[in-house]
Amino acid sequence: MPRLIIRCLLCAFLVVSVPAISRADPAGAGASNSSSVFTKIPELLKNEFAKGEVSLAVKIGVNAAQKGDHELAVRAFTRALKAIEQSDPKVANLLILRATSLNELGRLEQALKDNDQAVRVRPNRVWTYWERGRTLQKLGRNEEALKDYDSAIQLDPDNSQIHLGRGRTLRALKRIDASRDAFARAIKLDPKNWRAFSNRADLYSDIGDYDKSVKDYTAVIAIRPSAATYYNRGNSYLKLGNKQAALKDYESSIELDPRDASAYYNRGIAYQDLNQTKQAIASYDRAVELNPNHEKAYFRRGNAYQNINQPKQAIESYNRAIEADSTDASAFYNRGNSHSKMGEHHKAIKDYTQAIELNLKHASAYVNRANRYRDLGESAKALADYQTALNIDPAQLNAIRNRGWLYAKRGQDGLARADYERGLKLSPNDKWLNWAVSQLEKKSR
Repeated sequence: MPRLIIRCLLCAFLVVSVPAISRADPAGAGASNSSSVFTKIPELLKNEFAKGEVSLAVKIGVNAAQKGDHELAVRAFTRALKAIEQSDPKVANLLILRATSLNELGRLEQALKDNDQAVRVRPNRVWTYWERGRTLQKLGRNEEALKDYDSAIQLDPDNSQIHLGRGRTLRALKRIDASRDAFARAIKLDPKNWRAFSNRADLYSDIGDYDKSVKDYTAVIAIRPSAATYYNRGNSYLKLGNKQAALKDYESSIELDPRDASAYYNRGIAYQDLNQTKQAIASYDRAVELNPNHEKAYFRRGNAYQNINQPKQAIESYNRAIEADSTDASAFYNRGNSHSKMGEHHKAIKDYTQAIELNLKHASAYVNRANRYRDLGESAKALADYQTALNIDPAQLNAIRNRGWLYAKRGQDGLARADYERGLKLSPNDKWLNWAVSQLEKKSR
């Protein structure tokens, strides 16, 4: 974001009014990138500050900001402010330069003080309101930010970038229609404003309108392809069930940024949805290599191993998932399932118990723990767990089936039949339940 603000401000040193700027920011939507700030500073400043301490300080600040050294930039702009007459209207420009670097450092309250002073000095400057709105938005003070963007638009109604900032603020306020309209206005004013397309695409994703988000991400890619946009479009394709298109986009994202763990993780999901389990596991492997704390990648890798009947490897992955996040009930539950496959009933029960402690409404954990108690001959505990599962979810078919089977095994045929009939009301064509009823009928003859 800084390049746009600063170049506009530098132009302001040379002319009386700030020109409308509809140039796309080099950073991603909502992000900042100061690696190429002020590339034209010497030319822009030579007439305004041909010599003197202010010129030198500003040049030092610009060079520092260009290299990402915003601490030095702040010191340099502070020096320039001390050297200039406070009655000079250019003080506002210097304040915004310093505020921009303070913004990059996360020193938002200090940036806001500079923004406020700049507005007081030059209340009719577009970029004083624009930059203060940006700072207020970062502070989460979105209603105030919106007022500043509105003030900026009154001064320059055809500025695409200001409409973009306003759209972002409205999105943060969850004013969906108004946000969409603001992005549309930004795009109409500058059809090459990829950032407006990107933010509108994100908005469409927020509300689940993935067809439109794909269309807008595609527009971004046509203007300025990036790993992030391919990744985001891949997510939208995945939501639409277009797994092949999603996979292709994740591949493109990885080509542009081969160290993004999230892209490998989502590629793994796409492969898994396409039943290409080995490729999914390889993607999850790369994701956790790049981010050893990627709990979800370990978890999904465990699921992938479980799907190809490799419970030992699944358990190892679930172990890592639990190390990364010990509050995930699903990881304990799935590890319990892997222990069950290996006949390790006591370990499975321990995991199901932990899953239940983390999620007291986890009906499936009660059912599977009941199954293990049943296998260990602890019928009373099993029946208690089946009942708890049915209290949570009266339509829990596995609980009904398994409890009926346990009743039949215990010779309680009447209770078994009641469960089987209850299950058939929920699923009349259930083959196992129909078979179980026929067995009871044979037994009673």
